[in-house]
Amino acid sequence: MLRRVEVEQHGRLFQACLLGVGQGVVDSTVDTGRADLHPVKWALTTGTYLAVAVFGTEADRDFVRKSVRKIHARITSSPGAEVRYSANSPALQLWVAVCLLEYFIDQHEFLYGLLTEEQYARAPFATARPSRRR
Repeated sequence: MLRRVEVEQHGRLFQACLLGVGQGVVDSTVDTGRADLHPVKWALTTGTYLAVAVFGTEADRDFVRKSVRKIHARITSSPGAEVRYSANSPALQLWVAVCLLEYFIDQHEFLYGLLTEEQYARAPFATARPSRRR
């Protein structure tokens, strides 16, 4: 079972708060993408994903989606596992996407000040956030 200490070692506590995501991170056998083993590579990969999502062409995004799906296909719970998960689960991917958006907004607000209500309303998934922290 997932322990809090194991999750904190991954540096992605917010994402890992959803049990399926956290357990998948801890159990992953795809060592090349694990943040605890290769934090710089993980940061570069995640940064590239986000840059393509925001600035890439549709062909770029399609290429990245297919690549991510291929790697994520290897990250699933074992038969009979107490916590069932698949890294290709749309619900788990939505949770991670909202967490990444939250991180982007937090960093922007730290550097430049709070978003206006209009800017905030234009942010993807803004309605998925339960409340704005002030």
